[in-house]
Amino acid sequence: MKRIAVAGAGLSGAVIAHELALTGEYEIEVFEARSHVAGNCHAVRDSETGIMIHQYGPHIFHTSNERVWKYIQQFDEFMPFTNRVKAITQGRVYSPAGQLAHHQSVFWQDVLPGAGAGISRIPGRHHHCRAEDLRGAGAALRGPRAV
Repeated sequence: MKRIAVAGAGLSGAVIAHELALTGEYEIEVFEARSHVAGNCHAVRDSETGIMIHQYGPHIFHTSNERVWKYIQQFDEFMPFTNRVKAITQGRVYSPAGQLAHHQSVFWQDVLPGAGAGISRIPGRHHHCRAEDLRGAGAALRGPRAV
């Protein structure tokens, strides 16, 4: 039997160790620097309230890959969740930049497809661009995405 060392008991390390162990061909040893498994997904239950606390900040698992979804469901039940991120500044609540609601709240107007045509400068940015609509302006400001 071959021996395999896995560095880290976070999500990736745990999956790799699990899959290799299932083959029956390997003896797996997992090394973890922290005092717990699960990496940044680690959560602890508050002893007074019973509420799960995300020790390293919130973690949301999302995928559109059916194979991945079926794989993870063998380990636990996943609850539906809609992420609604908001920011508060100067007493007003905003959606983060890049969301349609953000543009509507900042510019106090409905933003429709085609709105933003001819945008040459977005307030607060020093980058100039030309675009046919807000999506194009956002893409020009953001730059190319990694594939």
